[in-house]
Amino acid sequence: MKNKNTNHISRSGHFILLGIVFAAFYWILESVLDVFVFHEGTLAEQILSADPNEIWMRLLIMSIFIIFGVYAQITVTKRKKVEEALQRQAHDLGERVKELNCLYGISALVEKEGTSLEEIIEGTVSLIPPAWQYPKITCARITLQHQTFKTDNFKETIWKQTAGIIVHGRRVGTLEVCYLEERPESAEEPFLKEAKSLINAIAERLGRIIDHQKVHTELRIKDEAIASSINAIILADLEGNLTYANRSFLNMWGYDDKEVLGKPVAEFFQTKEKAFEIIEALYHRESWTGEPVARRKDNSTFDVHLLASVVKDKTDKSICMIACAVDITERKRIEQMKNDFVSLASHELRT
Repeated sequence: MKNKNTNHISRSGHFILLGIVFAAFYWILESVLDVFVFHEGTLAEQILSADPNEIWMRLLIMSIFIIFGVYAQITVTKRKKVEEALQRQAHDLGERVKELNCLYGISALVEKEGTSLEEIIEGTVSLIPPAWQYPKITCARITLQHQTFKTDNFKETIWKQTAGIIVHGRRVGTLEVCYLEERPESAEEPFLKEAKSLINAIAERLGRIIDHQKVHTELRIKDEAIASSINAIILADLEGNLTYANRSFLNMWGYDDKEVLGKPVAEFFQTKEKAFEIIEALYHRESWTGEPVARRKDNSTFDVHLLASVVKDKTDKSICMIACAVDITERKRIEQMKNDFVSLASHELRT
């Protein structure tokens, strides 16, 4: 840094020195002309003790040369400063573009359907080195609980910066970025302050991604649990129109998925009056339990044990209705057989 400033100072006086040289050259040239053209004394006399009027004229012209040199130097210095400022701005803009490309790349990984958390972390590790000031000597590592993801050239060095990956106030991992070689002598610190902000931004985004992936996984498990339940489960909006039906419901009622969505739930019962009775009960009591008669797609009927309730959000606002049904046809048949047997036995005993 000191050598750069010294070179800048030494270059800054070039035009001023040139102006002085031209001024001195003019003084000597004027003296030579007075001696050899106008034959006015000796060369030494003209240089050292010229006529006062002649001296004033020479000094005036010399001053013009020197002023021109100073003006030229100021102009050139200003232009150099502007060029250097533009170069710095272009360099800084390039660094910001690299940082934005890194963050955009992470977002693209997240938005890609079917990408696992491990694939997102691996992709993030590879995006980090190009975003730093010296990509060729940059390496990265992400430690997530018992898993480690790192670039092929990773090596822990003393030129390192780290950021914790936080999820709901708990540290679940660490992001590390290292330089493999000593930082340049002109740099005040191993990493730019923008790089420190970037590593924190990446760590924060990873925390949100991990949290989102965890929630997404939990929701997928819940969805699969509902979809694969042996009980028929349906969701309906507050007007009583079907919005979801699991596989058991479709098998039990004999429908395809696309055939039931949007239909009124009343179409799946033997009588619409019973369906309206259930919905009305949900409006007032928010739950209903009973054994209505259901109607299949082929219009055949069967008995079900139905549990229905209203679903509410965190603000206690009703958002939909849910119902769970079990086919009790076999149970009803066995009960009927028992009743018939008891009736027959009683009749036989009386006779």
